[in-house]
Amino acid sequence: MRRVAEGVWEITVPEGIHDIEFDPDLAGMENKIIRDVEVVGGGTVEKTLSLGGSGLVRLRVLVDGKPAAGGAYLYHGGRSTNKYTTMRKVAEGVWEITVPEGIHDIEFDPDLAGMENKLIRDVEVVGGSTVEKTLDLGGSGLVRLRVLVDGKPAAGGAYLYHGGRSTNKYTTMRKVSDGVWEITVPEGIHDIEFDPDLAGLDNKLIRDVEVVGGRTVEKTLDLGGSGLVRLRVLLDGKPAAGGAYLYHGGRSTNKYTTMRKVSEGVWEITVPEGVHDIQFDPDLAGLDDQLITGIEVTSKGTVEKTLDLGGSGLLRVNFTYQGQPANASVRVYFGGRATNKYASLRRIQTGVYELRVPAGVHDIEVDPDASGVATQLIRDVEIKGDSVVEKTLSL
Repeated sequence: MRRVAEGVWEITVPEGIHDIEFDPDLAGMENKIIRDVEVVGGGTVEKTLSLGGSGLVRLRVLVDGKPAAGGAYLYHGGRSTNKYTTMRKVAEGVWEITVPEGIHDIEFDPDLAGMENKLIRDVEVVGGSTVEKTLDLGGSGLVRLRVLVDGKPAAGGAYLYHGGRSTNKYTTMRKVSDGVWEITVPEGIHDIEFDPDLAGLDNKLIRDVEVVGGRTVEKTLDLGGSGLVRLRVLLDGKPAAGGAYLYHGGRSTNKYTTMRKVSEGVWEITVPEGVHDIQFDPDLAGLDDQLITGIEVTSKGTVEKTLDLGGSGLLRVNFTYQGQPANASVRVYFGGRATNKYASLRRIQTGVYELRVPAGVHDIEVDPDASGVATQLIRDVEIKGDSVVEKTLSL
């Protein structure tokens, strides 16, 4: 319908019986319907709809005696209806809304880490009136955490547990500069957990941090010292491939971190001061993992270890059957067949198999694909460092 004046709408329609629906511009009020409006040709039908009364609800919220931040919501007819409208912020710490007369609830969501929403029940609104409510959230304080490692700002993540670690209710603290985190929280007693960005160092907990309204509490956490561990690994006198792992406090702890490869044959890691072990897993078939024990790391120091894996050689096996290159399964037994420690050679082409293996004396087993042909064993194949050893088997 066409609005012709304040509160007046008109429309010209064919004669008949019609319904009118009105959508009030009033938070919380449902649409109203006027049924069976009879229109006669040439006539005018006028209907009056009274929506009842409405009133203004104003909410003032304080924290530390000053205007608070957050969001305010009015539940029409009470919280249980789950029908709400967001109140309009008109000034710092002040929210308003015009609603139908009745009894409503207000919920306030404080912009303060760790504080739960507050509910004001049974706000009675009378038509033409203003209802003002004041909500005092109490006090809040600033918590500042400084963290050091090697006497310098440390990296990591800081978390404040509201009411203590046991509540499992936490907020991530905001990093304001290197090694410094802050958060504003309600007054009370809280715990802080710090997760250091340092391999092998467990999270640290500061308990019973007392926050008083309007004050700043500063805590300093010293993580101690750290040092750099560098591992160089050689094979045939050249940088080797593989994976390096540092066991914090020794292999027996089973607590390890993968070292970072910084260049060919070189791995590094920064760890807390202490005595640690390194395990290296060579990328060479038949060579066991290597363990370096008792690596002492001191604050701000660099410890460099070199691991020489010895030599390796390329083992090549040529296999022919009835004068032609033939397929087979070819294995090398490291240290001899009796060790039962083996690896399969890689097929390069029909009848040709290769694998790089550690220096030493090994056995070769060839299992031809040809039906009825027995497995063959080549014993005592000596491999020297940086060499190529070629064996030919013809059947």
